[in-house]
Amino acid sequence: MFLSWKNWGYSKHQKGIFKIEELKKSNHKIMLYILILILLISVPLSLLWYNYYSFKKEQKPFVEDYLSKSNNKLPSFEEKSLDGNVFTEDDYSMPFMDIKIFNPYNDERIALFVTGGSGQKNKAYLYKDREFKDIAKELSLEGLDEAAYSMVALDIDNDGIKEVVIGYGSAVYMQKFNNEREQYEKAIKIADVPDAAIAHDIAFADTDNSGFQDLFVSTFVDKKHFTSAVYHDKTNKRANLFLINNGDGTFTNKAEEAGLGIVENTYLSQFVDINNNGKQDLVLAMNTNTGYIYENLGNGTFKPHKLPIDNGFWMGLSVEKITDKTDKYHILMSNVGKSFPSFLLRGDLKKEEKFDAEYALLEQIDGFTFKNVTKEKNLYSNVFGWGLQFVDLNNNGRKDAVLTENYIKFPVGFHKKYPSKGKVFMQDVNGKFAMLQDELKLLNPHFGYRVINYDLTGNGFQDVIIGNVDGPVKIFYNNGI
Repeated sequence: MFLSWKNWGYSKHQKGIFKIEELKKSNHKIMLYILILILLISVPLSLLWYNYYSFKKEQKPFVEDYLSKSNNKLPSFEEKSLDGNVFTEDDYSMPFMDIKIFNPYNDERIALFVTGGSGQKNKAYLYKDREFKDIAKELSLEGLDEAAYSMVALDIDNDGIKEVVIGYGSAVYMQKFNNEREQYEKAIKIADVPDAAIAHDIAFADTDNSGFQDLFVSTFVDKKHFTSAVYHDKTNKRANLFLINNGDGTFTNKAEEAGLGIVENTYLSQFVDINNNGKQDLVLAMNTNTGYIYENLGNGTFKPHKLPIDNGFWMGLSVEKITDKTDKYHILMSNVGKSFPSFLLRGDLKKEEKFDAEYALLEQIDGFTFKNVTKEKNLYSNVFGWGLQFVDLNNNGRKDAVLTENYIKFPVGFHKKYPSKGKVFMQDVNGKFAMLQDELKLLNPHFGYRVINYDLTGNGFQDVIIGNVDGPVKIFYNNGI
């Protein structure tokens, strides 16, 4: 069939209309995609803005009140950077690390130990006159061919010489110091960790008053088997180790017999005599769980006492008497804050189970009874936190608090583009805390994982040392007030 000129013109006109309509539809789709993209970008940025400024507004009255008092003196800090643990992705390694001050030659000389990640060596920085020299190689402490996560120095066999104990992904190893050669001997395995686990932290104490130091090894599932926000599935968790010192340089895992057969991804533990009866109790920061203190009953067993917090991402831990006028302990623990909406973090929790995203400051009432005074004392953060430490920064008899923050696994490198710089809270005479890291210039815009304190310079003021997973180790020399 042939079209007439008239019909052909009409057909051409209709095709033009169809093309215009298709173009309009295409433009509508493009506009819709642009709108969705704007929403995807603007919503998290708006939440970030609101989180940052609302928290700063909350803190303003405490800051102003602290600074208005003439007897509240602020110390000054001088910053120095060292090479750090730059996280290297592989199938098993987690973005974790440790830093410790120790005496490498078992004399008055001190050094800073920094664990090495996957494909990296451990570092041991000998300190002298505000300078650090890495002597790990000459000490034979560069480590094994795998990531290291934890380190302690202690006298295992009571011979007056401290050994170095390092927790790796596969096992816990000990290295004994050789006085003649002035270096450490070959690493000896003292305990395996469970399959697909890492030795994240090591705490030690003479738990049975035998005269020998025992070890509690906090374990965490490795990267390949890790699933976030899992509270009830034990296949995603690993058994912690309680290693009893046999007195001959060897250890036996007595976790089950001691009532410490805890199958949880545990970040940190701390031995503290909570009830002042001469027996070392155990406080734990367990990820995707609630909080517990394990009372040392003195017969080789421990009894759990629940802390007044709910299921959360408990990570950092510091247990101290926070003034020189009290015998009461305070427990400070870090959490995720408002980094993510809570509904994304509930995981497999049941509807009736509570989720807790806030940091926790717990005050001892008596014995193993604590109350939550986090908001009352104003010691908490709004973002993802890790290491924290109570430390008296201005020598006024009241302990302050240093908190490290950020997270290397935030989407699209979010913590690098919009980092928190960590937080420092100074304790006022009324027991409340004021956020003053900007005024102190004690700032760390990296993925801060561990924080410790030590008077490196001998001037009587505590210096602050922060271990970063994705950046340099930061030394903040405290020059006093």
